[in-house]
Amino acid sequence: QNVEPEQVGGVYTYNEDGSVTVTVAGVDVEGTYEVDGETVTVTTNGTPSIYTYNAEDDTLEAIDENTGNTSIFVRQ
Repeated sequence: QNVEPEQVGGVYTYNEDGSVTVTVAGVDVEGTYEVDGETVTVTTNGTPSIYTYNAEDDTLEAIDENTGNTSIFVRQ
C-alpha cells in the first residue's frame, strides 16, 4: 500500500557534526548518523536504522524488516 508523503510528514535534518534531528508529526528526536559508502546509519534513542543512499536519484531508502515495505526519502 502506498502512503502519500503528506500522510507521514517526516523531516530528517543532517548536520555536519554527525548529529541529526528527526521531526515527525511536529515532534523532534535528536540522534546521530554515520556514512559508510552508500550506507547511512541513523541512531535515535539508542536504536540504529539503516538507509541506502542512491546517488543517481539523490534519495535515501529504507526497508522495514517487519513488513518488507520500502520508504524513500527525497532531499528538500
